[in-house]
Amino acid sequence: GGEWQVALWIFIPIVVFTMVALYAGSNIDGVDGLSGGIFTIIYTTYGTIAFLQERFDLAALCFIIVGALIAFLWFNIPPARFFMSDTGTMPLTIGLAVIAVITGFKAFLKACFQIIVALPRPFAVAVLT
Repeated sequence: GGEWQVALWIFIPIVVFTMVALYAGSNIDGVDGLSGGIFTIIYTTYGTIAFLQERFDLAALCFIIVGALIAFLWFNIPPARFFMSDTGTMPLTIGLAVIAVITGFKAFLKACFQIIVALPRPFAVAVLT
């Protein structure tokens, strides 16, 4: 369980690619509350990770975002009054990537895995229904 050492010239393109992939994969808010619900779960997870790492500033940021997402979901109950769209998903995905990098590279890899595993399923459900 040691630390991974990654050269900066490799790390920065990986982070940029992941930010773009997170944004592209999370832009699915055509269904009422779909991306808001997924982001709520992911930010709650990272808030818990940050809290366990005693990074209370990051934990507070994550839980503030969760509170805003819950408020968004309240007004997004069918029939939805408004949608998140690109304006909401872009800062949420960029913030998620930054928080994942700050909490550690292993947590960053877990975020990549969560997005790869979590987002295609709701997207498939939205397309197939």
